[in-house]
Amino acid sequence: MRKKPDQFLSQPLASERFELIPLDFKGAYNATWLWTANQQDLLYTTFNSSPRTKWQWFREMDRPDGRTTFYHAIRPKSGKGVIGTHRIVLNSKGTAKLACVVHARKWWGKDVFFEARSAIMDHFFQSDRIERMQGNVHVENQASIYNYMKLGFRCVGEFRKGSRDKHTGNYFNVLAFEMLKVDWMAK
Repeated sequence: MRKKPDQFLSQPLASERFELIPLDFKGAYNATWLWTANQQDLLYTTFNSSPRTKWQWFREMDRPDGRTTFYHAIRPKSGKGVIGTHRIVLNSKGTAKLACVVHARKWWGKDVFFEARSAIMDHFFQSDRIERMQGNVHVENQASIYNYMKLGFRCVGEFRKGSRDKHTGNYFNVLAFEMLKVDWMAK
């Protein structure tokens, strides 16, 4: 028997400029397939820059279920079309692992990540299921490092040669960022 989705966490969200629309599997697949168009985006989100076929991506991606895995399309209120996708995966210990890609290049440098992630954190931290949010970042992904710091996340460690790109065989360092609910709510 399938567990029912968490009605609170599965709600549509909004920030000042964006709608954050919950996605089912088909919507998440279509939105995140765009991640595979750019090798650097792929490396920074999956730590593997290998090109993927649609079938490989279908098999690899996390499945949104409305309980532990959530995808949100990021859509500007002022226009049509999805400009990015945000993913959250919850574990049973109260930690939410985060990922976000703004694939529409014209929106880069316009605080999309900051605004969308802030709205998601405001909402998800209201749940008693979440005490901590965490993100792992490729050490060369300066934009994500900047955004985590701007949001107030603490860098809690660096995994030296913490991951390996299956495509190139190169090892790289990974930075770990975290935000506790108590710290976010105190802002």
